[in-house]
Amino acid sequence: MGAMQLSDVLLIGGAVFIFFVCLIIFYAYLMRLKIIVDNRWLELIAILRVQQDMIPLMIEIARYYIKDAKLINEIIKARRLAYFNPTDENIAEMDFMIKRILNLEKRLRRLRYDLDFLGIKNDFAENFEEVQRRTVDYNIAVNKYNKIAGAFGRKISLFEI
Repeated sequence: MGAMQLSDVLLIGGAVFIFFVCLIIFYAYLMRLKIIVDNRWLELIAILRVQQDMIPLMIEIARYYIKDAKLINEIIKARRLAYFNPTDENIAEMDFMIKRILNLEKRLRRLRYDLDFLGIKNDFAENFEEVQRRTVDYNIAVNKYNKIAGAFGRKISLFEI
């Protein structure tokens, strides 16, 4: 009877050991997914910063063609707010101002032929495509993480453009 108790103890000990090994592997996998999410987020932020860095050049080009000082001041104010206080509202206002500048091409004939403006417009289009691609990559990583971490009440929000 003593040998059976020892075998029972070994069996239970082995089961507990296997359980903890599985738990450690699961935790390591979850942390790996979190690191992937964090890396995707940093990649997305880097691309958004490139866009922020292009805005002053766009403003300088537009300033040459826009004669309305009030509009220029609104654009500069929106850029400053979006850069130093990046709330959803401030970023949306800056996006609106960027679209206003890009749409000036329709009204101002000279702007259509300005190589600097056309170059920055092209850079913005390429950057926007890259932001979309990086957003999809980030959201895929978040969904993978949330499938597992969500069972423990830990979720990360998706990023929307």
